[in-house]
Amino acid sequence: MEPPEERSVLDASGLEWAQSDGGDESEDVRPVVANAQETSDTGESVAGTGEIRMSLLQKLFLNAQLIGHEANTNFAQLYNVPLVSLTAVVSGPAAISLTPLLGWISDRGSNPNRRKMLNVMFCSALLVSGVFCIVLANVLHLQSLSESIKNATVEPPTLSDNDSFTTWLPLTDQNVNETGTPLKAWIGLLGYIVIDVAFQVSNAFVKSWVLTCSPRPEHTSVLELGTVMGSTGGLLTSGIATIDLEDTCFLCSAEG
Repeated sequence: MEPPEERSVLDASGLEWAQSDGGDESEDVRPVVANAQETSDTGESVAGTGEIRMSLLQKLFLNAQLIGHEANTNFAQLYNVPLVSLTAVVSGPAAISLTPLLGWISDRGSNPNRRKMLNVMFCSALLVSGVFCIVLANVLHLQSLSESIKNATVEPPTLSDNDSFTTWLPLTDQNVNETGTPLKAWIGLLGYIVIDVAFQVSNAFVKSWVLTCSPRPEHTSVLELGTVMGSTGGLLTSGIATIDLEDTCFLCSAEG
């Protein structure tokens, strides 16, 4: 007895099935995997296995932004030493409110991938603006210090055996008329808040955008590489913080 012949059947979804003529329709039905090339979401054509491989350069390019995010956040944590501060109190609720709002915006429209990219760009702009506020606050602080030194008067020291160093003030600033918190402090505080909010919000959107731009078989390796690159950014900032810039400038001036 000859084996029943197989025939190809196309279902409503366009999938080709192999079915035996001699048996029931519910039996011996299996999908036929064609060797034709398929097209992935990223636009790359692959073999019938459906697996796509990304190069290391593509993975590094997708996760490059995580270096700057971790570096800026580590910078803020190095200088914003208190564990419980006003920046954490403000940035936490702000990030919790902003994250679902941006997620709702990115899911709307006909092109969600572009909206995800715009969210990543918005978070990066927040990080840059936060760093700019901190730099501006430090510049204003240095200017105020130079003005106070220029306008200060030096009193001759009159020390005796009964005097202590806590009561001896050789410099007196005549232009100290600020009351309350100065403007430079508020600008620096705003910078730390913006950096913290941007990092918390971008942590989800950057990874979502990276997964969208990468094929499914590469998701695990891309996320692992992103963690490594983010740690590299934090390590870079910590390494710079260990350098004593005052001694370095002194050595450079001595050599010059």
